[in-house]
Amino acid sequence: MALVPPKGKCTSAPIVDAFVRARPGEVPTIRIAAHDTWPVAAGVALYLVKRGTPIAVDDEWLNVVGRSLRERPGPHARLVFADNPIADALRRRGLIDVASSDEVRVLFESTRSDRQ
Repeated sequence: MALVPPKGKCTSAPIVDAFVRARPGEVPTIRIAAHDTWPVAAGVALYLVKRGTPIAVDDEWLNVVGRSLRERPGPHARLVFADNPIADALRRRGLIDVASSDEVRVLFESTRSDRQ
């Protein structure tokens, strides 16, 4: 179940940070499924980087966050930033809610077989 902050407050970053840190060994790649969610995704990425939380970013967004966050070869978990309609469709495909803030939802897709 996602933790939902009060309207107008963006607390997705600390929630996503705690979620990622609870899964050592998985370095998730941030994927932006709805273009208008990119400011929140970039803010969360910056928050995670400043705290030393390991993440990567899809190549399409490296110009925003920097090449140091390029995804390494191999399978990766995904943190997907989506609007509500896309997020609903992704949940039907098995992704799980991590956080939400106003009209942006963050979902997680694991590479592990247990789909934590």
